[in-house]
Amino acid sequence: MRGKTALNRWLTSIGMGTAAIVAALLVGYHLHRPVQTASLIGTALTLEAQPAAVEAAAMRYPLVAGALVSVLANLAPIPLLTIILDSVVHAWPWARKHVARAHQRVQRYQRWGPVVFVLMSPFIGAYVAIAVGESLGFNPRFTFWTTLGGMLWSVAAIALGGHWLSQLMAG
Repeated sequence: MRGKTALNRWLTSIGMGTAAIVAALLVGYHLHRPVQTASLIGTALTLEAQPAAVEAAAMRYPLVAGALVSVLANLAPIPLLTIILDSVVHAWPWARKHVARAHQRVQRYQRWGPVVFVLMSPFIGAYVAIAVGESLGFNPRFTFWTTLGGMLWSVAAIALGGHWLSQLMAG
């Protein structure tokens, strides 16, 4: 029974990540910019959403679409990342011991601790924010939503600033 549940979690996370990438590709297809969209996706997957937003502004990609592609592509690996972290913690006694100790130290911050990721995730990255939240035992959904909030405000600021700057330089 446990093996079937684990397989379902893996397949679900891969499906969610694939859906995010396909959605980002569909945005690019709709704009008739598949190569630029693929470049944005690659940047968001490897360097995070904020550098992808800068790249979108430099390519003069449409403002909202560039931000959307950057965020969607950056979200793609997060479900898989959480499952990998859980697997590592359960497989390694050393990791289990340190995670249990971290859970004890942050017990009083369980309710509102993830709110820090609204401000920190643009600087440390979504992947690190999710990993830290998981390791500290914060509510995974709340950690995800606060990290997403941080990504959205930072990508919006970069996209708007980059769009404004490209308009200023163009004319």
